[in-house]
Amino acid sequence: MKVKAKADFRDRENDLRLRKAGEQFDVKNDRAEQLSGLGLVEILPDKAAEEKKG
Repeated sequence: MKVKAKADFRDRENDLRLRKAGEQFDVKNDRAEQLSGLGLVEILPDKAAEEKKG
């Protein structure tokens, strides 16, 4: 699942990698929900889901 960082943060589950605001990266669904719940990322719409909508 693709997510976009809302602010700079250190990703503890990825060797404390610095994620910059606006950076887009892939994570597993459960990790995306976790980061979103903390207010660190915005979950981006899935391209396949967008194509189905029309």
